[in-house]
Amino acid sequence: MDLFAWLLWTIIIVLVVSVILFVVNKLRPPKGMQDFSGKVVLITGASSGVGMALARKFAGMGSKLVLVARRGEVLETLKAELNRPDGDVLLVPTDIGDPTGLETVVKQAESKFGHLDVLINNAGIVDTEPLDNLTAERVLAIITTNLVAPINLTRLALPLLRKPKQAAIVNVSSTVGLTLVPRQATYGASKAGLNGFTDAMRRELHGTGISVSMVSPGLVNTPMLAGEKNREEVLQMLKDTGLGFPGVRLDEAHEVADQIIKAIKYQKREIILGGWMFGLLSLMGRHTPTALDAMYMQMFKADGLQDNVVGKE
Repeated sequence: MDLFAWLLWTIIIVLVVSVILFVVNKLRPPKGMQDFSGKVVLITGASSGVGMALARKFAGMGSKLVLVARRGEVLETLKAELNRPDGDVLLVPTDIGDPTGLETVVKQAESKFGHLDVLINNAGIVDTEPLDNLTAERVLAIITTNLVAPINLTRLALPLLRKPKQAAIVNVSSTVGLTLVPRQATYGASKAGLNGFTDAMRRELHGTGISVSMVSPGLVNTPMLAGEKNREEVLQMLKDTGLGFPGVRLDEAHEVADQIIKAIKYQKREIILGGWMFGLLSLMGRHTPTALDAMYMQMFKADGLQDNVVGKE
């Protein structure tokens, strides 16, 4: 068999297997939680973006909520909007980068609800400066918020997650953690670390009734990316900076929240969002890193997108 024929058959086999796996995945019945009514859900970074969208989604399904964020006044406004019975929503204003704050979160959750059904490590911060522009304090803040805090909160929450027969942990990562980009080295390293932690915990907790999933958003129309811009302005910004091309999708926060809920329902190992391009870039990073280097050096010549990233939870 010559090389061309070998490549052709390889491509055909890969496509056939991919189609079979896709169909099986679509037909597979969900294994995780289906009814979230009365379930206790802890969400970090609940004062904006994806975290706020999650709070609204779970409140609409009748869940009991533990909402964690720095901005207590925003949490109070959100609680009023959710219109849930007062006993069903616990607000814990704290900086998750503070270990004592995490202990407070878990103690208050246990005192009020006695257990946890779902833990969603969503809070995060990002920076888009060259590494030598960052201070040591900022580097530590990024790593602490995005990696150390989820590890410690998971560690503290595990006894509460072990109480029900079935529970779930979802770590909200980023496509940047799968395929590292210029000017986000620290952020990307923190998310890559979170990915590794997720894989390890899924294997460690196998057979315990606790599922562990990772959801990696791409570009999401939240204050972290867009500041106060509307969707049309953000789409134009992406086009102007070379990222508005086929295969890259701008997701809304509620769409990411839906995928996180899907990860829980189907006990998904990993969900990559933002369009097929991010999945391709992840594969390129593993198999053709030199080509990916060249692509990124071209893509990130424009600084506009990076300059518009706000970098808050």
